[in-house]
Amino acid sequence: MVVALAALAFLLAPALLAATWGPAPLRPTDAAQRPPPSVLASPTPVLASLLNGTITSKTSSAFWSLVVQTNCPTCIASQSKVGAFLNQTSFVWFRYSQQSDQCNIAANVQYTDNGSVMGVCGYNISAFKQWCSSRGTSCHSILDLPAENNNSAEDATIAKYIVKTVGFQPDYWSIGNEPTGWKHYGIPWTQWSTSDNSVPTPLAYAYDVKATIAAVRAVDPSGKFIGIQAACECNTGWFQAVTKLNGPNLSAIAYHTYPSTALSTSVTLQQFYDPLASSANITTSVQTVRTAITGSCTQCASLPILVDEFNAGPGWAPSNYAGSYANAVFLAASTVQALRANVTQLSVFDLQTYSTTQFGFSMMGANYSLAPTGRLYSQLLNHLARGTVLGVNVRTAVPSVWAVVSENSTTESLLVVNANLTQSVALALGTAFPTAVTGTTYQWTSGMTRPSSTNGTLGLAFTIPSQGILLLNAPRPAGVPLPGATPTAAVRETPASGTAPLTVQFSGSATGGVAPYSFAWTFGDGTTGTGASPSHVYRTTGSFTARLTVTDSLKGTGAATAGITVHPPTLAVTVTPSTVSGPAPMCVNFSAQLSGGTAPYTVAWTFGSVAKGSGAVVSHCFFAAGTATVVATVTDASGRSASALAAVTITPPLSVQLSLSQNPAPVGTSVTVSAAVSGASGLVEYAWSSNGHSVDSGGSSFLFPTAKAGDYTLTVTVTDGTVRSANATTTLGVSAKLAPNPAAGPLGLPVFPGGSVGTWNSPLPFGLIALGGAGLSCLAWSYHRRLRG
Repeated sequence: MVVALAALAFLLAPALLAATWGPAPLRPTDAAQRPPPSVLASPTPVLASLLNGTITSKTSSAFWSLVVQTNCPTCIASQSKVGAFLNQTSFVWFRYSQQSDQCNIAANVQYTDNGSVMGVCGYNISAFKQWCSSRGTSCHSILDLPAENNNSAEDATIAKYIVKTVGFQPDYWSIGNEPTGWKHYGIPWTQWSTSDNSVPTPLAYAYDVKATIAAVRAVDPSGKFIGIQAACECNTGWFQAVTKLNGPNLSAIAYHTYPSTALSTSVTLQQFYDPLASSANITTSVQTVRTAITGSCTQCASLPILVDEFNAGPGWAPSNYAGSYANAVFLAASTVQALRANVTQLSVFDLQTYSTTQFGFSMMGANYSLAPTGRLYSQLLNHLARGTVLGVNVRTAVPSVWAVVSENSTTESLLVVNANLTQSVALALGTAFPTAVTGTTYQWTSGMTRPSSTNGTLGLAFTIPSQGILLLNAPRPAGVPLPGATPTAAVRETPASGTAPLTVQFSGSATGGVAPYSFAWTFGDGTTGTGASPSHVYRTTGSFTARLTVTDSLKGTGAATAGITVHPPTLAVTVTPSTVSGPAPMCVNFSAQLSGGTAPYTVAWTFGSVAKGSGAVVSHCFFAAGTATVVATVTDASGRSASALAAVTITPPLSVQLSLSQNPAPVGTSVTVSAAVSGASGLVEYAWSSNGHSVDSGGSSFLFPTAKAGDYTLTVTVTDGTVRSANATTTLGVSAKLAPNPAAGPLGLPVFPGGSVGTWNSPLPFGLIALGGAGLSCLAWSYHRRLRG
């Protein structure tokens, strides 16, 4: 089908070329735009076919942007031609400043490089506010704060003046302009000198940004900040330093690029177009910046990148093609590249030139006449549908052909730019773009003063001359959704319910939109997460709604939710006694540890068949020996109950009993006193006393001598290994009458020294061992002398 269409395009090419691309008569003022004759020549078109493409991006709401420099400070509001032109374009974002690092806008004073006052600033915030307010929601702004003098307090004063005094709130504050070219860094304006060579390092500028953000937020809490307006995507070290130090406080990163800057002011047309196909093009430069900032700041991966100044070359050093139709071709091709590369903002430099003799790279001349660049944006690109971007490709042998399809809910647009100098292409649309429908064709080539437009049935093929621009608009069928307009999210959760603490494994997925995707979660319990498959622990009971938000690379979002039910954990109670064993009486503290269920709780205790208690902590005393079972029963607010028990062992108490070998006992006898101990644990110690006087004995018994008649109180105190003690007391009666002793006779036996027979020459002592009787009342001795011989 594509081959047939290509062949048809080849056959139709001469007629189409003559019918739709016939050169318009040149006016005298257009002579300077006329390319060399060799470029105008249009040989037989080379066959080309438009190939279907996938979604690459989505037109950012901030994409269409312009640097608004005008011929006088108030011209944007006072000059009707400026407003009329801008109202015909798609520009809704405007960077408004002029030599901002040399301007104290709060005092309306402009300084020169030698520190002298030049006069008033080249721009007027009040005039801009007036014009911007007239556009309503179609006006978003970026305002510069001076930073070369490194004075954050002064920046705060300027921001306060703009927000509080003028009453204007910009969308972004931009901190300084192209710091890589500063030479008065940190020097007050009035002290500047042309001999200054104070150049900031990337890190110094990063700290300057940090200080300015802190100072300005104090007077403008809602302010958002652009980290850097770098002169080139090549300044990677600056992007890295600024984002590493300030990443979380930045709302965007901006850079400037003029792909033909290195060329001289006098170049060939081919040299002028060459950057479109080189590493200097916008496709590559934006990727260079993205790589630089993500390498130093992981949270900056989604930070918007703004190309806040772009053109084929700088306006202050325009090439010989600056004000010609060639510059419109360059910008049209760069727009295709920027849309396909998902550039957040492409801000063209600039609105107006100061010279009355040339357009430079601006939209308008000093006398407000339109340059080809101005006509490109007000008469051709303003008809390009904004929405989903498809990176269609052109298959052809001709180099430097750029194409993109952009569509919204009502319109589908095809923009093709042929930047080849000599060769035209016969492009067959195939299935990549609607045909045989009533649409609009916009065409422009170097032989035409301005773009043309034709309404009618769109054909199968179109011939695009060298340096030609083609824009086709076709209506989208009603009710047909845009492909990949936003991603669709899905959530899977495992498990969906359970008892707390409940661990849920989530799995998120996305379809549609433009990959890669980012995943952001809110779990419904006040916590958040990221990633496609997070795990989350629900620690409280209840019903929760987990929400996944998927964001694609085009900032399109989709959401999905999952319901999680967390039940109270199983009601449980454990009982902990302060001791598990001991002798009676034993008092024990019991505590109940509760888990699960639903508060509040009640706890009831039983300590046997009669005794009861309540509360999480109770105390109970046990008096009888044995094993006691204690039961705690907990009931939660929902009426569920659980019980637990604890066993304690009560041993018998320590006790002691005394026994006497005889009682009463006669005087002169010894009575054995014995202590019988029960319930003791460990080594037992004994302490004895008689009538309150300590008796020295460490054993369980001792002999008590009855030296005197009377009653004796005998006491023993015993102490065991647990330092428990017990005592016992008894009374011993001692009588004065001797007890009879049948074995000894009434008087007992005498005791003789040396035997019963002997010779003594001196007095002898005699004694008597009492063996019986009932007490001695009288003792009489008689001696019988027997002589030897």
